[in-house]
Amino acid sequence: MTVTRRDMVSGIVLGAGALVLYVYASGFPVRAGQPAAVSAGFYPRLLALLLGGLSTIQVVSAVVAERRARAERGDGATATPATAPRWWKDRDSL
Repeated sequence: MTVTRRDMVSGIVLGAGALVLYVYASGFPVRAGQPAAVSAGFYPRLLALLLGGLSTIQVVSAVVAERRARAERGDGATATPATAPRWWKDRDSL
């Protein structure tokens, strides 16, 4: 298994764990008359959202790295010809 595949799998697992944590923390008791930010489940839900966001970033970056690697190898439908200049390196394209 390549590094990018490991990143994808670990990001998906961490995202699933964040979802489970968020659902579990949503069941924590809330005091009557108090805002939800004061309840016992606020910080676990906040950490679950943070973990979910970071795992999403990890999965997206792994997918982008995998597509770049495929394009450099020349296999797959997303491959670009090696002779075509990149638009940000070509002065005439500006």
